[in-house]
Amino acid sequence: MKFFLVFILAFFLGVSCNKDIYDSSEKSHLRPVQLSQKIKNMIPNEYRHSKYVIFKDDNGNYKNLTISIHEGIQTRFLGEKPYEAETLDFLLRDSTDNSYMISVGAYVGYSQLKQPFNYLNISLFNTINNGKIVFIEIPEERSPLLLGSFHTSKYLLDKSFTDVYEGFKFSDMSSFSDLFYTIKEGVVGFRDKNNKLWVLERFE
Repeated sequence: MKFFLVFILAFFLGVSCNKDIYDSSEKSHLRPVQLSQKIKNMIPNEYRHSKYVIFKDDNGNYKNLTISIHEGIQTRFLGEKPYEAETLDFLLRDSTDNSYMISVGAYVGYSQLKQPFNYLNISLFNTINNGKIVFIEIPEERSPLLLGSFHTSKYLLDKSFTDVYEGFKFSDMSSFSDLFYTIKEGVVGFRDKNNKLWVLERFE
């Protein structure tokens, strides 16, 4: 899965070099890059301040996904040159079903434009679809969307959401086949291993 994501982003990250991106104290080293405040703000504050995000299905059943925060530094490459990049990940896990996990992450790397490139990656990882996952890639500018599709409004069960990003998926997926995200509310819907739709209810 990781190799697939790296392939998709190859156009944007790690392609070309420029003297401006080198550390002035050591020309063989690339300058570390940090996440912009703008990209961090594209993840709702509720992920930081809540323990659970709760989803509901059409029968009134609930799923409580536990939120964990992972902040750190990742080594990336521009050509053959390594550099350090800040990362921010929120992992949503279901304690009753370990066949899937949702990741909401902010990332940064050097782009073809020789400048830091910030983006969100929202992924629905699973152990069932032979490495195939549903995911969304949103740049800091929000447009053009890297992967996925955008809806100005969308109904999920009985709820209406605005400015919804829908995940890119493979046509032969019969489980974990949908993922929906908004900048305001975060993950607002996904499908489970039975392809049942679960919709955001609240944070706790």
